Amino acid sequence: MKVLIIDNERHSREAVKLLVNWRTYGIKEIFEASDTLSAEKITIDKRPNLILSDMERSDENSLPFLLWVSFNFPETSIIITTGHIELSVIKIMKNLIGVINKPVDQKLINEMIAIAVSEFPKNEIQ
Repeated sequence: MKVLIIDNERHSREAVKLLVNWRTYGIKEIFEASDTLSAEKITIDKRPNLILSDMERSDENSLPFLLWVSFNFPETSIIITTGHIELSVIKIMKNLIGVINKPVDQKLINEMIAIAVSEFPKNEIQ
């Protein structure tokens, strides 16, 4: 499996990487992006199975990107990390696993990743 972690703050991306024992979930590749443009390129080129994205990044909102992923890559699961979110808008994302408030709780992020991994079709995991 492949994961894309999106956050404009490097220390936040590093924290997420440290909170999860990725090999436990069969996750072999972890990609990082600090902005939407990089995230779009990685999503198209690498086709991550799971995206962990901060909702608010310094000068941009990631909702348009996440909706784009939801509609164009419905097989990609999404976990949002944030403190500010409009729940009515994200309900249309069928591949949303959940929302985690920052600071990210280790137990909760691991539970959500376990759900994402269990829902992904075994024959499609790369």
